[in-house]
Amino acid sequence: MLETVRKGYWKADAATQKTLLEEYVASVNRHGVGCAEHTCGNPRLQQYVMDQGLKAGIPVPALEGFKQAMEKATGQAIDPAAESMQSFAQKNDAQMAANLATVPTPSRNARQIEGYVMEQRKEAQRKHVAAAVLECVEISRNFQIEAGIKPKDQAGDNGNGERDQQSGAIHAASSSRHLRK
Repeated sequence: MLETVRKGYWKADAATQKTLLEEYVASVNRHGVGCAEHTCGNPRLQQYVMDQGLKAGIPVPALEGFKQAMEKATGQAIDPAAESMQSFAQKNDAQMAANLATVPTPSRNARQIEGYVMEQRKEAQRKHVAAAVLECVEISRNFQIEAGIKPKDQAGDNGNGERDQQSGAIHAASSSRHLRK
């Protein structure tokens, strides 16, 4: 989340940024560094945490602990690594701009997009689901009729919760005949 703030993709308010910084620094100090390319492989983020942490009022000892943990995990000092990465990013951005300049102007300025518009159609979806459910019920009912199975309230119950043996036998015979076909 801090990286999205650093890159300007998310305009989090100052209180949210401070909370994120405090929790990240405290987590690294408490649990150590969980290295991944977006943490240990991102010295510009590490530098951002240090700079913004100071501005947000995070205690210096906490930031120093964060810095030491990161530098130990990465094997390099944060500031020179961040400067090197910034230089690389600037060269890369300049190369991309130069490449873009060779693309014909109409292609760069084109905003017309062709294709299909996706729309949400809740009513149509409900009708489709309802039709599918009804079809399943109909298939089940037809199977029960074919198999000679009576609905539960007609299944030969004698009123005392006991099953009528003759009715059950008829159902079993009719069901097994159907399965043998």
